[in-house]
Amino acid sequence: MTTQLEQLRHTTTDMGEALARLGHKTNQFCSKNNVICKPGCGACCERPGDVWATVGEMLPMAWDVFERGDYDLVMERISRDDTDAMCVMFKPTTGHKGFGRCGEYPNRPITCILFGATTRNKDGESKLLACRYLTEQHSKTDHAVVADNLDAESLTWQTKSRILDSRLREEHPINKALKEALKLIQWANYASELINERITMVGNTFI
Repeated sequence: MTTQLEQLRHTTTDMGEALARLGHKTNQFCSKNNVICKPGCGACCERPGDVWATVGEMLPMAWDVFERGDYDLVMERISRDDTDAMCVMFKPTTGHKGFGRCGEYPNRPITCILFGATTRNKDGESKLLACRYLTEQHSKTDHAVVADNLDAESLTWQTKSRILDSRLREEHPINKALKEALKLIQWANYASELINERITMVGNTFI
């Protein structure tokens, strides 16, 4: 019988691979079209309420946190700061507001990965999914970006379609989504330990 912990590990691996492929496509697009953030800029990371994610796409990050033993630390930060503070994984540069780096860049969720990519608006025009700085650098008249549209909506759907569990499909601001993913892993790990203990106890009765 497959345990909940094993199911979560499988989903995490699957989602990690899907996010990696999405990141590769976005990096290719941004590199080809010279869509580059200001060096060291992390302004978007300071407004996590604007960044939503499903619980499922936060599993790779949550597993990384759990396995390195930072569960209590991260959960305490999220509980203290709630969802209005900066992303708990953002490492700000001291004395420089809006600057810093992501502490979990390889495991960032879909919205973060697609930052700097493009989508189509209702009129079929290419629209850059980016901040004011990048938007000003690449306006609607930028024919290279328009012609090389990444179709972010389709890529997002393809990635999220891998999430089958209804609990993992729930969407929250990034900090809360991470919190829910961590809670699921913690509970599944606890349940797995209980099962192993019972198996050991049953086995010992026959020794």
